[in-house]
Amino acid sequence: MIEKHCKWLIMKLLNKVLLIGLFFAFQLVGNAEKSPQVFILNGKKMLESRNAYIDGNKDVSKAVSSVLKAGDRALEFEPVSVTDKTQMPVSGDKHDFVSLAKYWFPNPNTPDGLPYVRRDGVVNPEVKLYKDYENLNKMSGAVLDAAIAYFFSANEKYAEHASKLIRVWFLDAATRMNPNLKYAQAVKGSNDGRSWGVLEGQDFRKIIDAVGLLEGSKSWKKEDQEGLKTWMTNYFQWLTESENGIAESNAPNNHGTWYQVQAVSIALYLGKTDYAVQRCELAKEKRIAAQIKPDGSQSFELERTKALSYSDFNLRALMELANLAENVGVDLWHYKTSDGRCIRSALDFMIPFVLKEKVWPYQQIDEFKNKDFILALYLASNKFKNASYLDVIKNISDKEINSSPITLWY
Repeated sequence: MIEKHCKWLIMKLLNKVLLIGLFFAFQLVGNAEKSPQVFILNGKKMLESRNAYIDGNKDVSKAVSSVLKAGDRALEFEPVSVTDKTQMPVSGDKHDFVSLAKYWFPNPNTPDGLPYVRRDGVVNPEVKLYKDYENLNKMSGAVLDAAIAYFFSANEKYAEHASKLIRVWFLDAATRMNPNLKYAQAVKGSNDGRSWGVLEGQDFRKIIDAVGLLEGSKSWKKEDQEGLKTWMTNYFQWLTESENGIAESNAPNNHGTWYQVQAVSIALYLGKTDYAVQRCELAKEKRIAAQIKPDGSQSFELERTKALSYSDFNLRALMELANLAENVGVDLWHYKTSDGRCIRSALDFMIPFVLKEKVWPYQQIDEFKNKDFILALYLASNKFKNASYLDVIKNISDKEINSSPITLWY
């Protein structure tokens, strides 16, 4: 019994020494008491969480353990590039991003299968042959996971790997992506790319928050930051001035909302504060009031064959936009029209259907994934100061929310 107690004391002491070492490591990189420059994530909350981790908070330590495991998995992800693909874009330049519209299939009524026809909600397996979107999605996730692990551990291996992934995709002359999505979500027989393909740039917001977390690392150099800002400046110009970008900005459904998330995130990174303010203010009428009905339903998403999933998808975009808006002093979380249209009502409308207390009266050809709804509920519990949303999480998930990684940055 005494021996067991001694071992416990030794382990506790070693853990404390490790955490003290972390404290001095953060002092050395110069960001011990400075909130990271992130826009989707909450920098102040992340700093508080890291300090709580150093102090040995049990729940935070458990969450950080999960973060470091995700960071370790990210280390196994090898660099990818748009130049890896086997297909040659119609431009003749492999540096151009290319993808197919996923819900479009060969036409059964024409000899050559053209033009492709739409089957909403059903994914054409041919999409998987075009790797640019899949690679961008996986790469950006790995970059953010590694950057978060670096922020909480000060272990340079995570920053080094995240920096390498960014350089290969965005900066290196031989492998960099051209800063546009002109050929994204092409529909064979109809176009070489379309406005809906702009949605595939939503992952750029992860890169932007990641580089904020890499500040102070010797692996993310000044020339890297300058190079990425140049890339994002050129992409922002295409996003806001091209025919496809402008059309996507005017989309009334989730495409338009995710466009605003993408554009505002990049604007904040580039210091275009006036643009960010204007877009966030515009979201009150153009997104919240126009997309959400007085009962909380989202009519544009209810038209889809996966109406519950797309309602959640647009709700998450609205919530991310609300997080971004906080950076410029615009409150979208509590904006409400005179007839009750607001972010909270959209969430409340969905809850009884997710809990299966009511039968979903619209189409949902795939099973709804409860895990996608947890973040919306957790954010609502914080922003609306209402613990009942945490009770909903307990009803749809067996995982303990108090030690979830999302509690570290929201």
